[in-house]
Amino acid sequence: MQRAAQGLFKLIVELIEKNHQNFLLSFPKITVFAGKGNNGGDGILLAAELLKHRYNVKCYSTAHPSEYQGESALAYQLFLQAGGKIDVIHNDADILSVKHFLLKQVNGIWVDALLGIGSKGVAHGICAKLIEVINSTKVQGKSLCVSVDIPSGIDVDSGEVFEPSINADYTVQMGFSKISSLFYPAKTKYGQIVFQELKYPLELVSRSSSVKIFSVDLSMVKSFIPERKITGSKFDHGVGMLLAGSYGMSGAAMLSGSAAMRSGLGLLHIFSYESVLPIIAANLWDAVLHPIVENVKTNIDYVKDFLISRKIDALALGPGLSTNPKSISLVKNILELMTMIDSKPLILDADAINAFVGSTDLLKAYSGELLITPHAKEFSRLFQEDISEYAPYDKAKFLSEIAEKYSLNILYKGAPTYIARSSGEVYIVPTGCSALAKAGSGDVLTGLILSFVAQGLELYQAAILAAYVHNLMGLLAVEKDSEYSVLASDLIKYVGTAIEILKQDDIKK
Repeated sequence: MQRAAQGLFKLIVELIEKNHQNFLLSFPKITVFAGKGNNGGDGILLAAELLKHRYNVKCYSTAHPSEYQGESALAYQLFLQAGGKIDVIHNDADILSVKHFLLKQVNGIWVDALLGIGSKGVAHGICAKLIEVINSTKVQGKSLCVSVDIPSGIDVDSGEVFEPSINADYTVQMGFSKISSLFYPAKTKYGQIVFQELKYPLELVSRSSSVKIFSVDLSMVKSFIPERKITGSKFDHGVGMLLAGSYGMSGAAMLSGSAAMRSGLGLLHIFSYESVLPIIAANLWDAVLHPIVENVKTNIDYVKDFLISRKIDALALGPGLSTNPKSISLVKNILELMTMIDSKPLILDADAINAFVGSTDLLKAYSGELLITPHAKEFSRLFQEDISEYAPYDKAKFLSEIAEKYSLNILYKGAPTYIARSSGEVYIVPTGCSALAKAGSGDVLTGLILSFVAQGLELYQAAILAAYVHNLMGLLAVEKDSEYSVLASDLIKYVGTAIEILKQDDIKK
C-alpha cells in the first residue's frame, strides 16, 4: 500500500507542476474520495503523504473509520498522525454538501479511491450518488480526476461498464494491467494510464487467472521489428507465396501483395486466376505472378512442383479468393501438400478460412505453424460459436481453448485485437482506429503478417507486430485525411513510416 501511495503521490505532484501554477495556497484543491477497502486505504495513505509534504488536502469517505481493517486501518492512523481529518458521507445532505464544496473548486484534482478491483456489480446508495456528483461537477469545475487502480463502477475482469461509473482523466494501475483497461467501452473510462510497480510475485499473478493474458506494449512491438541485412539479398529478407484474388476481387491480391512488399519482404510470388492476372500485373509490378487455371488437378500439380523446387519462407492464402469449389479444393490441397513436403508457416485469411467450415479437423492435422485471421462472422462460421458479445475475459478464454485444441494461432480482428497462441497464451493489442473499418483493410493486414513471418518472426510475433503497425498506418492516414474517407489502398503508403516511427527511441506511447 505504501508503494501504491507513492505512485499516486508522484502523479499528483506532476499534475500540479504541469497544470496548476500558484496551486494550493489555502483552499484545499486536492480532494480524496475513499471507500472502506484496500482501494480506499490507498487513497487515505495518499492523503497522509500529501499532508506530510504540506499540500492542502480534503478527504471524504463513504465508510466510518471504525470499518477500516488491516492496511486500511493503518493508513487511517498515519493520516491522523499527519494532521488529517476524514469527513464521512452518511446521507443525501452530506452528498449535497460535497457537491457545493466541489463546485467552489476550479482546476482541482480529485482522487477516486471508492471501489477497487474486488467490487462487483453496480454501485448503489451513497457511493452511486457520489460518483454522479464527481462526474458532473468535474466538468463544470475543469478539474482532473485520478482513479486508483480502476475507475469506480467498472468490472475489472469482464470490462463491463456499470452506471454510474467514474470518468477518469488518469488511472494509476497497481502492479499490472487490468484486463478491463484494454477493452471498449471500459477503456474510455480510464483516461491516461500510469503504472505503479508493486513487485507482485510472478506465481501469485499466474494463479490469478486460468488464461495467461498479456497486454502488448511498445517495447514488445519494437523488439519484433525485423532487422535489415546490409549485405543481404532478396532471399535473405524473406520469400513469400500469396494465393489471392478472383473475378471481381483482384484488389485483394494487390492490397496484400503491396503491403507485403512495402514492409520488407524480399520476394513475393502471387498465385491468382488467369482472368485477373492482367489487372494485378498492371498495378503491382514487383511480384512474380503465377496463373490458376480452370483445371483443379493442373493447379495442384503446378503448386506442388513450385513448392518442391522453390525457396519459400511463408505462405498466405485467401484474400479475395472466393469460395468456389476450385478455390476450396486448392486451399485444402495446399495445406495437405505443405504437411507432406515442408511445413512452412501458413496464414489462412478470408475465404481460405471459409474453406474449412465443416472440416476443422484438417486444420489440426497441419504439422507446421498455422495462423488464422478471422473477423467475428468468419470465426462463428468456422467454430459454430459467436463470441462477438462475450465479455473480454470470456472471449480470451474461448480463443485460448480453441487455439490449444486445434494447435493453431488465431488473430481475432477487432478493437482491440486478440492473438491466441497454440500454447494457450493470449495477447491483446490494445489499439483501434475506425479508419481500418473498410473493405480491404484485412487484406493489407494479411500482407504485413506474411512479410514479417517470411523475414524470420514466429507467427504470433508477426501477428502482433502486423496488428500494431496496421493500426499506426491508419492513424497516420487519418492525420492527412479523415477516418470517414481513408481507404484500404491509402494505408499502403504509410507502411514504411509506421515502421520507422516504431523504431525511434523517443516515441511517445
